[in-house]
Amino acid sequence: MSSKIDLDNLTYLKGVQSYREFVEKEFLNILESVSGKKAIIIDPDLVGALSLILEIPVLKEHNVDKLIPLSSEPFKTQIKKLVFLVRPQMSSMKKVADQIIQHEQNQTKKDSVEQNFYVFFVPRVTIICKKILEQLGVSGSVIYGEFHLDLIPFDEDVYSLANEKAFRDYVLGDISSLYYVSRALVNIQSFIGIIPEIYYMGKHSKILSEMLLRMRQESDLDDSLTPQVKYLLIVDRENDLLTPMVTQLNYEGMIDELYGISHTLAELDPNVLGKEGKIEKEKMVLNSNDLLFSELRDLNMALVAPFLVKKARSVSSQYDTRKQARNIGDLKNFIKKLPNIQREHASLGTHISLTMDIGAKTTGNSDFLERLDYELNLLVESQQCDDYIEDCIAQQKDLISVLRILCLQSMVIGGFKNKKFDFFRNEIIQTYGYRHVFTLDSLEKLGMLKKSEGRSKRGFAQIRKSMDLIDENYENTKHFSSVHSGYAPQIIKLAQILFNPKQGYNVFQDLVHNFYTEDVGRQKQKISIQAKEEMKEITEKPVCMVFFVGGVTFAEISAIRILNQMEQTDVHFVIGTTHITNGNKIIESTFEKVEDNILKKKKDEFLRNKKIKLREKQQEQLQKQLLKKEKQEKGKKKN
Repeated sequence: MSSKIDLDNLTYLKGVQSYREFVEKEFLNILESVSGKKAIIIDPDLVGALSLILEIPVLKEHNVDKLIPLSSEPFKTQIKKLVFLVRPQMSSMKKVADQIIQHEQNQTKKDSVEQNFYVFFVPRVTIICKKILEQLGVSGSVIYGEFHLDLIPFDEDVYSLANEKAFRDYVLGDISSLYYVSRALVNIQSFIGIIPEIYYMGKHSKILSEMLLRMRQESDLDDSLTPQVKYLLIVDRENDLLTPMVTQLNYEGMIDELYGISHTLAELDPNVLGKEGKIEKEKMVLNSNDLLFSELRDLNMALVAPFLVKKARSVSSQYDTRKQARNIGDLKNFIKKLPNIQREHASLGTHISLTMDIGAKTTGNSDFLERLDYELNLLVESQQCDDYIEDCIAQQKDLISVLRILCLQSMVIGGFKNKKFDFFRNEIIQTYGYRHVFTLDSLEKLGMLKKSEGRSKRGFAQIRKSMDLIDENYENTKHFSSVHSGYAPQIIKLAQILFNPKQGYNVFQDLVHNFYTEDVGRQKQKISIQAKEEMKEITEKPVCMVFFVGGVTFAEISAIRILNQMEQTDVHFVIGTTHITNGNKIIESTFEKVEDNILKKKKDEFLRNKKIKLREKQQEQLQKQLLKKEKQEKGKKKN
């Protein structure tokens, strides 16, 4: 099954299909611009993203002989045209430079061929990256270009920049990626119309909304195009780092927790899928092209097994219609339906095997159940679990898992008392290594792990009560809190409040001000009178894109889908994001890497030198002006 989502039958955002075709065509034009046989050396992070835009076999039709993951390891090839496809990140530049220099050196050998090098940056080229390549010894013969891979349709209702390092950039204080987000949102409006109303919450969201309005004024967007999205709600991940720390308990979220999902693909051991005897991992596509998965993905895990039993009976009854065939016409109808029945049967078998493996790792695992119990007690009653955390550290359990529950407790109770804070900090450093001093500092900087400042009016207990985050009867009410077995993700709750006619913007603004950030507001983009009139004729619910700066979890995506199905919802929500994340990825992004520090220093040094040169140039100009003025004054005296 293809990971490229089928967009033929979209109800909302119909312009997205044209947008994807435009991006695909741009990439194929890039390939055509490099004539002849070529090899693509691609950033591993981009392989999955590219597969969501076009089918990999299409590359062969455009003379791509090899697709090679970018790494520091040397590779040999006699192909003359080498095309590098990379993100404008300094960590990739060293690898690109190593490969180009190695191949340039090989060209001096007798049996070698003369090679040409092309470096295409995704989505934009940066002066810093080009400068670093020059400093690393890459010759001026390299041809540079851009591939504007912006918002990628991961599914019918999920659009992502697939920038997995976005949150880490924010942790390091680098907000340059906001430019790419803004450019992506401007570009997609060329196909779905100008979004009339923009709401934001968070410092990064405010910067992004201002960038967006500025770029929109500088662009030539057609304001007469009927807007397919009426509202854009931009939110900072930093405003709710608590929710990703909670275990995801919807089907798709649980797959992500246990096995990991990247660009709609999960790599699974064959035995997990009931395929004995195989060794290599299998890639399982997880999107709405799989009709059964689209029904399962948002269900709480407790409801998955009963649903599969019901579906198995349905498939069995479809096979039984063959026995009930009374004539050739009935048999012909059955044969026509048979391929679909067989696909559903195969998909059912896969999901049953996967569900059984998930069950063995969760409900059949006392450690998992114990942790889940502590999580729910924390969320519902703010009941602390110090002893449990101490035991986990003493048993040297996975550090990411330990930090998730530690940070969750810290954010729920408003921080640890000084003595307890220092105790946990020292225990982690002594058990897991001194290099995690930087990790703990980063978590403290983000407010995920902190010392108590006494009673706070902005604590989780007040948020929980004011926003009614806990629904212990979620199974009967079909509430979106089911994704965390009774706890409603905070950003989704705020989105519900914003577009609830009985509450609306004023209530939303007060809640954000009181509990999250001072940076909250709304702005409008002008559209033509014709577009306004055409919007009034749209019969479907108005669409709101909730854009997460810093990542969204699969549990939050499912919560939004469930919210769309709730009767009192007056808008239809879709999701936009820098990337899809989870608690493990957020914690891991705070792990300090020496190479990151070195690269950051290089970047800081480059920017510092640039500022010095700019100041020197300004001083030189000032001196020239003073000399000119002095000459003019001397001339006046002579006269």
